[in-house]
Amino acid sequence: TEFRILHAASPLYKGDVIAGQLDIDDVSASASPLPVELISFSAITEKNTVKLKWTTATELNNFGFRIERKNINSLWKYISFISSSGNSSSPKEYLYTDKNVSGNNLYIYRLTQLDNNGMTSYSKEIEINADFRPDVYSLNQNYP
Repeated sequence: TEFRILHAASPLYKGDVIAGQLDIDDVSASASPLPVELISFSAITEKNTVKLKWTTATELNNFGFRIERKNINSLWKYISFISSSGNSSSPKEYLYTDKNVSGNNLYIYRLTQLDNNGMTSYSKEIEINADFRPDVYSLNQNYP
């Protein structure tokens, strides 16, 4: 495989800061801000499901979020896609309910954020123990 590396860094005017960009054929890398500022990502168990919740502070050129899950001994598996707000300067909240879980298992979740240019970034990973056993066992009076 052959790669061409091109570097374009010349100021327009004397004293201008040079904004460097590295291009390798059709792959481009530059120092630009992330399109999404993720401020929270959490999970809770509720009625034999795992509910994911995440909040963004701002979004720029955001296409959406790919939700991925794995167990301790498995690879990442795509489970769903949630469309985003696109562009927003105010906080946005997203929810997803994973109904395809079984009790007493440890699950690890992450988000893959996709922008409209095809670039991706991963969120932090969160773990949750899907333990659906009741907290209290009790025997009550029958009816009537």
